[in-house]
Amino acid sequence: MANSDAVEPITLTGKNVTAAIDAYLFDALYGQEGIFEKGNKLKATIISNNKIRLSDGLLINQGHFLRIKPGMYEDLTIDNGTQNTKRCDCIVAEFRISSDGETHEIKVVKGTPGSTAKDPAIVQEDLYAGGKRRDYPLYRVRIENLSVVGVDKLFKVNRNFKVLTEELDKTREKIDSVNKTLEERTNGKVKIYGDAEGGNIRITSPNGVIWEIDAYNDNLRAYCDDGSISYSFSKDGTLNIADLVISSVRTRLSEFIGKIKNAAYCTVVNNATTTGAGTVLDGRMGKTLNDKAGAAQNTANTAQETADAAKSMANTITVNLQNSPIGIGSAYGVTATAYSSMYVESVYFNGTNVGDSLAAYTQRNFGTLPAGHRPKTKVQVPVPAIDGLYFTIDTNGVVSMRNEKSTTISFGKCAMHGVITFVK
Repeated sequence: MANSDAVEPITLTGKNVTAAIDAYLFDALYGQEGIFEKGNKLKATIISNNKIRLSDGLLINQGHFLRIKPGMYEDLTIDNGTQNTKRCDCIVAEFRISSDGETHEIKVVKGTPGSTAKDPAIVQEDLYAGGKRRDYPLYRVRIENLSVVGVDKLFKVNRNFKVLTEELDKTREKIDSVNKTLEERTNGKVKIYGDAEGGNIRITSPNGVIWEIDAYNDNLRAYCDDGSISYSFSKDGTLNIADLVISSVRTRLSEFIGKIKNAAYCTVVNNATTTGAGTVLDGRMGKTLNDKAGAAQNTANTAQETADAAKSMANTITVNLQNSPIGIGSAYGVTATAYSSMYVESVYFNGTNVGDSLAAYTQRNFGTLPAGHRPKTKVQVPVPAIDGLYFTIDTNGVVSMRNEKSTTISFGKCAMHGVITFVK
């Protein structure tokens, strides 16, 4: 049998509803402490270094109400500050239960002065668990030296049921509008809605296949409406797949086996002599064969290098036997010399130029190559560091330094080196 003392009817004819019961009901209804949207919401004003004024308003402190009457105010005294110190006082709504009864009033809790300012201790006992005092913080008063330098709001403003209802209605309207817009823009292929399982997103394919995404059992679930497949992502990151189409698994498994079956039943051998069907090489033999192939390649490379060296030496001997310098001439300290072999001609230019000026498309001649040593077409190379100036050999054998620009080229003392090689 239940303890009759634990059951307390409240709304009965003739029943005395106490202030404690009222506070209990209001705490259950509002579920929070704070200042209400009423009057001036206990606005604080600094009157002087010793006085803070609170305007009218209404507050709730664990179900217990306190107000400053409309059009009235409450002045609070702040103790003097101390030179070269900082201090924080707190203005609170103090609800207290004592042997003399209950009190609910606005007080100043004085802080301790020092080099830094700290809030004083605030008592916030649970009045429904045997507590006798509960302070609801309203303002922090900051004092430096002898002056009040600021007042900081510590409370929050609670919206009343009317405001909450209006905001809820506006939110619902926005959700409905978003849903309607979403459906219109997607031709009804996307829909957002809620049910007992939580929020849902429905997506329809052009062919009418419907997928749903929801938060079923606190997990993210994606499933096909026909029940063919369902994926569930749990909070710990685990992916669960339910009702998976068996034929799909069978098909993929078959494909995998088909790729490996030809080798899966072969005999593994570790030699290079077996020729029987149905055998495959062991990896160790592959390494052995690779090493032997590498050694054979190194031998071949060495043989090729020897052959290339012999060929180069033969070419060098041939060139030297056929090579005879031909002095062509000099101009401004640059000397042109030709070296001839059986098939090619090379003209070298070396020296230091003392400076010159060449008009557009004019030249300075070094000399002339003899017949049999001349190019079939005009050949040129640019003179380093002098834009538009070229070492030139014409088909008549004239060797020159030529300006190929449409403007005059002037240059000072500089080193000039170059070579023209051509097939005779």
